[in-house]
Amino acid sequence: MLEGAWTVFSVARVLEALPSDVRAHYQQWLVTYPDKSGRLEALVEQVQQLFRMAVASNPENWMDPDPERVPVTGYQHALNMLIFNLMMETGAQLVPEVYTLMTRADIWLRLVQRGSVTPSPRAGTMGSPSYVPPENPGVLL
Repeated sequence: MLEGAWTVFSVARVLEALPSDVRAHYQQWLVTYPDKSGRLEALVEQVQQLFRMAVASNPENWMDPDPERVPVTGYQHALNMLIFNLMMETGAQLVPEVYTLMTRADIWLRLVQRGSVTPSPRAGTMGSPSYVPPENPGVLL
């Protein structure tokens, strides 16, 4: 159906996508606090659920049945949100631009929930934004 509209958002993929400085900080944090080894998995699951719930809130969206998948158009927002939460948890110093990325992710989620953005439209429906040309473009009514 619309499988190309979804992508895997798993712990393995997140670890590959983490910027090198974030990855190094996270790995050092795990050495210091070995009892926190499951936190990344928990954060990934929270982000997966948050993004999937936003998409599911609009009945015009098609949902991928795989719980590890998020919409392609929301992947970078999901990754930014995960990095933000991971860095907050590990006590990292964040630059102001990171807060902007978090705000953008939150705005995207709200737009999806409101139906203003349709990241995974059902087959046969119009996505957002959409355009339908007039039947007779030469005639003004």
